[in-house]
Amino acid sequence: MKLKKSNKFVALILLVATLISLVACSGVSIDKEVTKEDVNSSPENVCRAFFQSLYTEDDELFSMCFYDGVLENDSNISVYDQYQTLLDPELEFLGTKHIATRPCNIDNGYDYQVMKDNISVFSEIDENLIEDIQLVNVKVFFKLEDQNKSVELFSVVYRVGPDWYFFSIIDTTTRSTK
Repeated sequence: MKLKKSNKFVALILLVATLISLVACSGVSIDKEVTKEDVNSSPENVCRAFFQSLYTEDDELFSMCFYDGVLENDSNISVYDQYQTLLDPELEFLGTKHIATRPCNIDNGYDYQVMKDNISVFSEIDENLIEDIQLVNVKVFFKLEDQNKSVELFSVVYRVGPDWYFFSIIDTTTRSTK
């Protein structure tokens, strides 16, 4: 089973696009763009690079966010192109900001072994290769109709060897940023 088959994931992306238009922010504090050299170096970078790649239309950076073979599918439309169809073309991407990274554990609301099993099944990766799982909170900033907007996204990332990879968005929270 590949990422393209996750209806919950697609629904969450649609929800994010809707929520973005609801939240205004000011005093935007944005992290430096993630480079291709640094995309897999940390949980924060791979998570920020995932969102950055979608909104900057960088399919190479997008592919780097996923473990080898995860994006392969039987469809005529690539996973990247499927994501692109969900984005609001009126949004001007401003950047991302890392908020927090937490371990994947019961105290943070997720069972590590269950999450590891999910990553293994949906990404078709041997679970023995998955060495760590983190929950990353990132804020994504946009401009829409001359107003700054933001949405906080909570995602799961995992490590195979020294490299970090994106798995999924798990939650969104909208807030005004002052």
